[in-house]
Amino acid sequence: MPSNLEPDSACSDLWGLHFGALALQRMLGVAGKDLAPLLRTLLAQLRFVAECRIQDPQGCIRLERVNVSQLLESLAQHLGGLQGRPPHFPGCARLRCHPGPALTSPAVRHEGTLGARRGPPSPAGHGLLLLGAVGGALGLVAVVWALCRRPCAQDGT
Repeated sequence: MPSNLEPDSACSDLWGLHFGALALQRMLGVAGKDLAPLLRTLLAQLRFVAECRIQDPQGCIRLERVNVSQLLESLAQHLGGLQGRPPHFPGCARLRCHPGPALTSPAVRHEGTLGARRGPPSPAGHGLLLLGAVGGALGLVAVVWALCRRPCAQDGT
């Protein structure tokens, strides 16, 4: 997930969904047969983000690793931020970086926290937790998708 996006009340949620969708796409490449169909469904619902053609022309976005729970929480938060908004995001196709140093999350700054774990995660119980979280995210995506069929204004860029 990005650590240095410039805060923008009109675009931040869309940008967050963009990076979440990219992370889900990477997860799809390593997902098992039970999880892959759920990820494909979620990615299909987030397809509207790809229609926005979001790009980083300055190449200044810095990414940090987050765990799956943080990713799904971020997706849910950004989807919730889009609810009730008009399906129009002019000027959001170009990412803008925060001018200062990277805004790293507390999980990255503090060793020993869940987001800063070293080594492979323990597999016990994570499958059901992940499936439940993906199911919840799918529900949020369905609501946003129904509200925002064409979220981006094509401003000729």
